Amino acid sequence: MAPRWHHGQLDVVAGGFEDHAVLLRGPDGEPWVLSGSGVTFGAGEGTLALTRAGERAGEQMRYPITFEAAVRSAVWLDRRRFFLAASGNSAVIDLARTTDAGQREEWITTPCTSLPTPCASARTAC
Repeated sequence: MAPRWHHGQLDVVAGGFEDHAVLLRGPDGEPWVLSGSGVTFGAGEGTLALTRAGERAGEQMRYPITFEAAVRSAVWLDRRRFFLAASGNSAVIDLARTTDAGQREEWITTPCTSLPTPCASARTAC
C-alpha cells in the first residue's frame, strides 16, 4: 500500500505490492514504490518493478524492470532516472527510454561492505 497525506487526510493511492516493497520519493515529490525481486543467477523470472502512485487508487503506473540482480533499494536521480542498488551490481535505469538495466558490462560494481568476506567476483552476486 502506498499512502498519501493530503489536507490532514491519509489516502491510499496504490497497492497490491509484494512483501518488502519500499516507498520512495520520485519526480516532483511523487510517491513511487520499489517492489519484487530481480532474476538472480539467470533462474526463473523476476518480479522487480518501479511503480508511480497516482492521485488516487487505480491510477498507478507499473514499470516492470529487467535486471538480473537482488535489488535492495532505489533512489530517484532526475526526470525518470533511478539508481537501483543491489549486492554485487547496481544500475541506473531511465524509464523514459527503457525498463531494461542492460548488459552486465553496463552495470555498476557495488562493493559488498556489509558482508564479512569480500565478493568472490565483481561479476557475481554477493
